[in-house]
Amino acid sequence: MEIYILYTIFLWSVVIAWSLLYICRNIIHVFKYFINCSIQLRITFLNCVLPEFLLLLLYTAANVIAIYYNALSSSKYFAIINLSLLFLGGRTNVIIDYIGITLRQYYIMHFWISIIVLIEAFIHIALRLEIGSFVPTQLSGIILMSLFILLHLAFVIRFVLKRLFHISPSYTFALYFHTLAALSILLCLGWHIWTTSLSFSFSWFIALGTAIIWVISLVLRIFKWYKYRTATLTINNSAEMDYTKITRLTIDTKSSFTTLPGSYIYINLPGQHSSACVPITWWSGDEPCRSRYMDILINRKIDTLPPNYKIRLGGPYGGTLSLGSFENILLAAQGIGIAAIIPFALSLVSRKFFSNNSLQALNDVTRNIDLYWQLDDNLQYNCAASYLDQLAQQLLSFTAHQQNGLPVVTLLRVFVIYPDEENSFTPVPQLPNVQNWYSYKSTTLEYFIKRINKVKSKPGRIGIAGL
Repeated sequence: MEIYILYTIFLWSVVIAWSLLYICRNIIHVFKYFINCSIQLRITFLNCVLPEFLLLLLYTAANVIAIYYNALSSSKYFAIINLSLLFLGGRTNVIIDYIGITLRQYYIMHFWISIIVLIEAFIHIALRLEIGSFVPTQLSGIILMSLFILLHLAFVIRFVLKRLFHISPSYTFALYFHTLAALSILLCLGWHIWTTSLSFSFSWFIALGTAIIWVISLVLRIFKWYKYRTATLTINNSAEMDYTKITRLTIDTKSSFTTLPGSYIYINLPGQHSSACVPITWWSGDEPCRSRYMDILINRKIDTLPPNYKIRLGGPYGGTLSLGSFENILLAAQGIGIAAIIPFALSLVSRKFFSNNSLQALNDVTRNIDLYWQLDDNLQYNCAASYLDQLAQQLLSFTAHQQNGLPVVTLLRVFVIYPDEENSFTPVPQLPNVQNWYSYKSTTLEYFIKRINKVKSKPGRIGIAGL
């Protein structure tokens, strides 16, 4: 059997194995423990943790060994096979989301695989030129390679402009350009195979499979949009939020969705041509893991909605319950980052509050949660004040006891760090009146470092989530 066929079998076996492990995550405790512990060691330059980094090395080594074995034949087949993985794309691929690969993991994988494909395509062209079998009439291959180089060049230019010159090119333009270039590459790939293969071959099989995967993902994404076609959106700012640049939006989906901390949606916001990816900040309902209503916080001011405004909602995607397997949890956020962090506190507290049979099967072992929030401005507290009030009320109903005349809630401790002295324009954040929720003035990380050391001294494993 040819090595590229073996490689394809191996590659998709890994994908299937990942899917099975994800589905059985509550049974395979050893695997879950390994993944959870991986948060402790992060490979900085790739923004990935140790197991992901090892998988990338294994993937790269498999490609290098296979091409070394038979460079002329393997380079073209491996480039096509790896290219098929890039079309597990879209802004969030429904298939990728279903098997438990996070958006961050996918972006790392997408970037790394695209580099491998580019190198293999260069090797393929170089070897063809060396043996003299590359003919100028193979225009499809030249266009295919040019498009792929152009796609990478556009990414590099956008990265340089943003990081070095602080110029942010239009995200909408970049998104549409990337999508158009990707579809053009897929069409040119079919054209290239057509001009070089006289009969149905393994290359055709991979190319057609790639197109089918992309179409399936597109259909599933459209289905999600259709499911929430009647959803409505309202601006739900409090009077105290008028001085901030943050807007709170409440969405009535008209249909229940699964509530998972870390979930996000794509939504068309007024004044934007493309959908924005935003985390789900809050949900409410009578069921512990289902809700019809969600809140999102966005970092810009929206006073009114345009006439005949029609919401387009994609998702929810992502989310995890894995933090429930840690005895001690530290949640940390700076500024608007609280929008993505507070759902973890909401989920853990709600699961303790409802405590029904379905939740007991999840075996949450969490005993202590510390929520640390560093404000960019004193008034910024108002964007999440109502959420902290609701958390306090929920905790008071089942964990409170009295100390010094004030109720003390267990399980969740909150630390809000504000940057400015109190005056008529920047009042000190007023947390719910419980004994062990605190606010401090500081512009450094001294309190955060103290909390880390305090949490580390507690027995049990530690889970950390921060933004």
